[in-house]
Amino acid sequence: NADDSLLLARLSPSLPTPADADRSARALACLVYTSGSSGEPKGVRITHRNIAAMSDAFGRTQGINAGSRVAQMVSPAFDVALSDIFCAWSRGACLCLLDPADSLPGKAMVSGLTRLGVTHWNLPPSLLAECPGAPWPELETIAVGGEPPAHDVLARWYPARVISAYGLTEATVASTAEAFVLGQKPEIGTPLPGTRVAIVDDAGQPVPIGVAGQMAITGPQVADGYHRRPALTTARFVPEPDGAVLRTGDRARWRADGRIEFLGRLDRQLKFHGYRIEPGEIEAAARGHAGIDQAFVTVRPHGTGDRL
Repeated sequence: NADDSLLLARLSPSLPTPADADRSARALACLVYTSGSSGEPKGVRITHRNIAAMSDAFGRTQGINAGSRVAQMVSPAFDVALSDIFCAWSRGACLCLLDPADSLPGKAMVSGLTRLGVTHWNLPPSLLAECPGAPWPELETIAVGGEPPAHDVLARWYPARVISAYGLTEATVASTAEAFVLGQKPEIGTPLPGTRVAIVDDAGQPVPIGVAGQMAITGPQVADGYHRRPALTTARFVPEPDGAVLRTGDRARWRADGRIEFLGRLDRQLKFHGYRIEPGEIEAAARGHAGIDQAFVTVRPHGTGDRL
């Protein structure tokens, strides 16, 4: 009824023109903030075009369709939520929200996902490692990303299809992916449809197969720079006729079999439980405390997991 309805948009009295559609596609859809090495988070300008391109490419890669049931487990402030929400909605799938009681990794989460009949599940490998059991009957695809996955963790969920994905907020969540194969070391795979990846040297020139360099990403998923940070945008986004080339700051190399092998960062940035963290941001906050003169942040093993 009217009291329960939600107005999503008012219809325009006139049909849009191609020029209108182009302006709308390049309009800002959202800002997603990431860690900043100076202590100031960076707002990534993600456009409607970016989200549409990601939803199409990554949705197809995961095999999401109108009969799918996609789990949405993370806060909308986290960029992975864009993948869960729009890969589902753009392909007519059902978006399944977990109850708060089922949101922590473990038996409760698996029970909640089973109860909802989830077919597609997206999460960091470290959280997947904390979930016991085996695939439930409806589960079709698990997508993992945000940190390097371990073969043994992914193998536990066979015969469900497991996809190892790679991406940054600046390239709208996902840029490369591959299906996990038993007995084969997981890598970050090959570029998604519509995305181009180059491995380049310090001068921006492509390097030969097997040689390490910086990953550079081009395509409609590359964001529109940083919000009100022109110098930083210039340093990371190199303009080209139909967008920009994103300098990722990640080291990688092409393998002879055509897959990309991730080799870590060129700077101090960390991937921790699926989150991208700038140690300098935490250090700056710590030095702001009256009782702290200097600070250094790193990751150390602790029990069954790591701690900052």
